Amino acid sequence: MNINDIKQVSILCPNKYCNETILYEIKAPARSFAIECPSCSTKFNSQVVVVRSKRSRGKKVDDILSIRDYSVRVWFLTGEEDLFEFSDSAFLKDRDFELRQRDVAIFTYLNNRLTIIQNLTINRYITFYSYKRELGKTCLILLSVFVGIFFLCGLVFVVLFIIQIINTPELLSSLM
Repeated sequence: MNINDIKQVSILCPNKYCNETILYEIKAPARSFAIECPSCSTKFNSQVVVVRSKRSRGKKVDDILSIRDYSVRVWFLTGEEDLFEFSDSAFLKDRDFELRQRDVAIFTYLNNRLTIIQNLTINRYITFYSYKRELGKTCLILLSVFVGIFFLCGLVFVVLFIIQIINTPELLSSLM
């Protein structure tokens, strides 16, 4: 596909709680397009490119986790060429995605973080969400619940102790 033939693309919203596909009309060639999802109002940037080449190298961390380093050489709609380099630490071993020479792809960024790569030629995509951030939120919630339960148990103990003191006059007089 010729770079100049790309006039309209379907871009996925990078908000992982929104499944919107946005039909975006390219009015003029640019390196990046600022987009707002009409469904959830998430603001993000996307780069529509033609792939020149892709390399990936995997590093096994343990039996479950692997890290892949990627290098993708691209042409922008402006005709400029660039090299994207990034890593993906995934819970799935040997996670990779298909990008070949002359494929049309979209690199989507949310808060300056790569979140989605779409291959429009074969109609597939891969997501890059921060698992560590989600795990951190889960741990914080569990800690809050634990502290709340601990506080509630302490409060129940104090109330029961006070009731015991009130119902036992000799215990009340010994404390005074």
